[in-house]
Amino acid sequence: MIWLIGNKGMLGTELSRVLEQRGLAYVGTDREVDITDPAALAAFAAKQAAGGKAFTWLINCAAYTAVDKAEDDADFCRRLNTDGPGNIAGTAKTIGATVLHFSTDYVFNGKG
Repeated sequence: MIWLIGNKGMLGTELSRVLEQRGLAYVGTDREVDITDPAALAAFAAKQAAGGKAFTWLINCAAYTAVDKAEDDADFCRRLNTDGPGNIAGTAKTIGATVLHFSTDYVFNGKG
């Protein structure tokens, strides 16, 4: 089972479409599961597993991409774009899943 995190953003919406077209089972979440809160991620994964939907893949499309606002909301931007993926990775490790993480040039331009 795939957990598509950030499924309501531009990339997540497109990936939802692809997963559906290919008939792949997935659960999509967006802001209703706070990726900056490790306990929220763990609780959601546990609830899904208890319902027979144990995740083997976590696809992360969540990111703070509002470039114009990032400087004004630097703390939240940092938490969402750095702590969030780390929390997702920690959750994946705990449940034995693999993470696929996407970034854009809005977040990381690859010239680090």
